[in-house]
Amino acid sequence: MTASNGHQKRHVSAGLDRNRPVLPFFILIFSSWILWIPAGARAAAVLPFPWPFELAFFGAFMPFVLGLVFTVRAGGAAAFMRLLGRFIAWRFPIGYWVYALFAMPAAALTMALVLTTVGDSTLFSDGIARLFNGEAIAGVMARNNANVYESMGLFTAFYDWQAGSAAAFFIGFAGIALLEGGVSEEPGWRGFAYPVLRNRWAALPAALAVGAVWAAWHIGPQQWRILFADGLDAFLAFLPGYLALYVVGVLPLSVIFAWLYDSTRGSLLACFVIHASFNMTSTLANQMFDGPVILGVIALLWGTVVAILVTRGWRHFAPRHLR
Repeated sequence: MTASNGHQKRHVSAGLDRNRPVLPFFILIFSSWILWIPAGARAAAVLPFPWPFELAFFGAFMPFVLGLVFTVRAGGAAAFMRLLGRFIAWRFPIGYWVYALFAMPAAALTMALVLTTVGDSTLFSDGIARLFNGEAIAGVMARNNANVYESMGLFTAFYDWQAGSAAAFFIGFAGIALLEGGVSEEPGWRGFAYPVLRNRWAALPAALAVGAVWAAWHIGPQQWRILFADGLDAFLAFLPGYLALYVVGVLPLSVIFAWLYDSTRGSLLACFVIHASFNMTSTLANQMFDGPVILGVIALLWGTVVAILVTRGWRHFAPRHLR
C-alpha cells in the first residue's frame, strides 16, 4: 500500500476505531423524542402550555450533536477536526456531484413519465402545470405552516418571507432542506455510526443497521400527535404500517448515501446535498404528482442498491483505489 493510498483509506474510514461502541449513540439518538412528544401533544391540544416549534426543530439536530460528541470521545480534537473537514470536502469527481444534486428529482420525473405512459394519463403534464402555476408551491407552504404549531416568531417570519415570491420559496426550501436533514442528521449517521460499523463489519450490514435506526428515529411530532388526538389503540394500529413504509424507503437511502460517502472519500458535504435533494424531491413531488410516483422512486432506489452490490459488492462501497 502506498502512502497516498494509506492516506485515502484513513480519510474514508474517518480515523474512528472499529471497537468504538455505537449502541450508546443509537440509544441516545432517541432523545429527540423528548422534544417531539410534547410537540405532538400540543398539536393535539392536550399539552396545557405552549411548546414552541423551535424546540421540536432542534430535536432534528440530535444526530448532529451526538455525532460531534461521540467523534470527540472516539478520537479527540484530531477526529473532531477531520469531521469538520468532511463538512466542506468538495473535491471529488463531478459525476458524484451530478448524482447528489439531480438523481432524486430525475427519479421522480422518470417515474411520473413511466406512470403517464403506462396509464395513458396526464399525470406528468398536470404535475408540471401544478409546479408552474404555483399550486404545488402553495401546497408545500400550507404543509409547512400546518407543522409549525406555535413558533416563537423565527419560523413565522421565515415562512412569511418565503411566501413572497417563487425565488424566495425555492431559496428557503433549499436552505431548510440542507439544514434540516442534511446538516442536522448526516454528522451522526454517516459521520460517526456508519464508518465505525463499516470498519467492524462491512459496508452493506453497516448501512442497513444505520438505516434501521434512522427509520425508527423518524417518529416525529405529527406521528406522536396521533397518540394524543386519537388514543393509544389508534397509535398502535398506525405505527406498524408507518414504520414499515419508512423502513422500505430509508434502507435503500442508507445504502446509497453510504456508497456516496465512501466513493467521495468520506465527504459529508456530498451526503448533505443528496439528503437535501431527496427531502426536496419527496416534498415537492407529493404536491405535483400522486402517491405512486414516490413509491416508484423507492423502487428505483432499491434498483440502485442492486446495481451498487453488483458493481461494488457488499463488503466495500468505495472504488478499489480508495479501499
